[in-house]
Amino acid sequence: MPIGGSQYTYFQFIKYLNRVYIPYYSRYNNYNIKLWKANNFHNVVPLCRAKGMDIKMKVLSIVSKIITIAIYLIFIFNMIELNVLHILFVAIFLLVTDIIHAIIHEIGHLIGGKLSSYHFLMLHIGPFKLFRKKESKGSFSFSFDKDIYSQCVMIPEINNHYLLFNISGILINFLSVVIFSVILILNLKELNFIFSIFLSSLIAIGLIKIEANLIPLFVENSPNDMMVISLLSTSKKTLIDYYNYLKTYEKVVYNLPIKVDNTNTDFNQKDIDHYCPFFANALADLFND
Repeated sequence: MPIGGSQYTYFQFIKYLNRVYIPYYSRYNNYNIKLWKANNFHNVVPLCRAKGMDIKMKVLSIVSKIITIAIYLIFIFNMIELNVLHILFVAIFLLVTDIIHAIIHEIGHLIGGKLSSYHFLMLHIGPFKLFRKKESKGSFSFSFDKDIYSQCVMIPEINNHYLLFNISGILINFLSVVIFSVILILNLKELNFIFSIFLSSLIAIGLIKIEANLIPLFVENSPNDMMVISLLSTSKKTLIDYYNYLKTYEKVVYNLPIKVDNTNTDFNQKDIDHYCPFFANALADLFND
């Protein structure tokens, strides 16, 4: 039985698949969602990757991270003695600053979403989860989750506002790195080595966070921020999937009846050629077969 409590919902989704996936998955029009998922889940990401480009982006990402880490270590080792206590300080600061930048990044998405007229659904930082209560604009619930990750989920009102929400995490990480760098440069001589290490760690981790999202990549079969922007900007078909996935996700969270948007849309050849089924596959995962 599909989520939403109505068999009609199931056929709505299949109708959506048959419209959006042609010519990719029209052979799965026998209403067998299990067969569709089994045959296509592992093929989703390869379809979305430009040949040769993915390897180049991965190499660029690795090289940029190595350069950042090397500069950071050179700077740090010029300030500290190589003993267990100082190395422990560095390790702790790297962990703390990674958490700080994860929070900064998701707050950036929150700001970008509000500026794009998205409405808030969920903020997940580490094991902590903040939810907007059902049918409430100012009431929230707080809970713990065994899964540890960072994510800000906001729901668009219309399906063509995606750029600011997705890029705002990168932008606020960049702004924070600039601020931390100015503070460090202007006060380098006056700061004690502990605060200098802390600021240096904030800068290094911030740069790594920026690189991790600015270079368009699939990370563990999920698109990073810039890859999402790239996918949505090159195909209207992918953008419709993205919009429907977020709207359906909200319905699932609140256990509301699901209605997938089957509005007829004219697609040009570019929309078809650059179509990525990633978000439609994510949408399929919200339905029980």
